[in-house]
Amino acid sequence: MAPEAHDTSKPKTNRVDIWSLGCILYRMFAGSLLFKDPVETLKYAMAETSTLLGVENIGLSDPCVCFLRDVLQPSPEDRPSAEACLEKAWIGQSYWVMCYWKGPLREVV
Repeated sequence: MAPEAHDTSKPKTNRVDIWSLGCILYRMFAGSLLFKDPVETLKYAMAETSTLLGVENIGLSDPCVCFLRDVLQPSPEDRPSAEACLEKAWIGQSYWVMCYWKGPLREVV
């Protein structure tokens, strides 16, 4: 759950969903939870320098690590919008084609 979701005094935006996307992707890639409980999430959010320990050490590509760092920012204002996520290198179509397409590029286009 996004750190701001625990504060019931403020309305939530779709940035909580962006946070959830990051947590789900991390779970898919690493096979474990990024945060074991809400207290760990809040500690991460309140730290002066919030770094995602372990994200760089599980064999992910640099664009993927950057994407996870962006969507898992403690402050919702610092997270990208859904539209901005689509423009990130890791999600962008050209990156996926380069990573997964084995044939000549002209066949894809």
